[in-house]
Amino acid sequence: MVDFRWRSKARPGAGPEDILETTAYRIEVRHAHDEDGESSGSPRPPPPLPPLWDSGKVDTSDGLPDVVRCEGLRTGPGVVLKWRVTVWDSSEGSPSTTTSDWTKFAIGPDSRGIGNGHGWEADWISHPIDLENWSETDAMAFWGNNRAGYQTTACGNWEKRSQLPVFRSKLPAVDDGDDEIASALLVVSGLGSFRASVDGVPLSSSGPLDPPLTDYAQRVSYRGFDVTRFLTDHGADGEHVVGISMGSGWWDHRPISGSFIRLFYFPRGAVTCIAQLYVTYKKSGKTEVLLATGRNDDSTG
Repeated sequence: MVDFRWRSKARPGAGPEDILETTAYRIEVRHAHDEDGESSGSPRPPPPLPPLWDSGKVDTSDGLPDVVRCEGLRTGPGVVLKWRVTVWDSSEGSPSTTTSDWTKFAIGPDSRGIGNGHGWEADWISHPIDLENWSETDAMAFWGNNRAGYQTTACGNWEKRSQLPVFRSKLPAVDDGDDEIASALLVVSGLGSFRASVDGVPLSSSGPLDPPLTDYAQRVSYRGFDVTRFLTDHGADGEHVVGISMGSGWWDHRPISGSFIRLFYFPRGAVTCIAQLYVTYKKSGKTEVLLATGRNDDSTG
């Protein structure tokens, strides 16, 4: 199930009476690698494949919905897709249309689908030093009767495990036979802040570290990165290294009192991460997990 939202802008040359309302819309969803027949650049482009999902023209005389829910998109996790929307305005006579550019999105693993092929196949991993220097009593530094003693122990443990671990895993050259890689999606999550990279190239476009301030008692978010460019063209026949640099972030914060954010109310522990790399092939349409933490030979530093 995917939800679509968009913000409409007036088309060039439209008058105030033309943009009073959106009278209809249409949403199309395709594989990210599909040619739509309009942007291929070829003088005789191949006929476009049918979209994975097409809402058809939907009348909005009763008002444009806040969200358009797609429940008929039959694709598993790890697939990189694209979508666009066409809207009809209220021009008199023949309503004029505006079509957006294609926008990429991806289907990630479902934490509720573990065991049915739609969840995480990877395992959470931590640096051995972090695990050795974590004690259950660290969480009692602000709650137990012996607070002073617990805080001294917790601070000492934190200083021993604050070396910011780095996890690396080598991805061998992909043997895809006569098939080609259509897309590759790396999904990463971490308890603590993390910075993902491929071949030393940082992947995040939102900042140096992910995630932002998170209440881990409520949710653990993950990021998806389109890494197709690393595994296609000149990179198709080579080996690659996936790296994840970890930080304490809002998970393994320093155990101090007096913080105005009250960090000690948050759950905490040794930093840990999980990641897996999906690859989808063009001809077969098959998607497989090529790399998963805890399943591959992960190195730490």
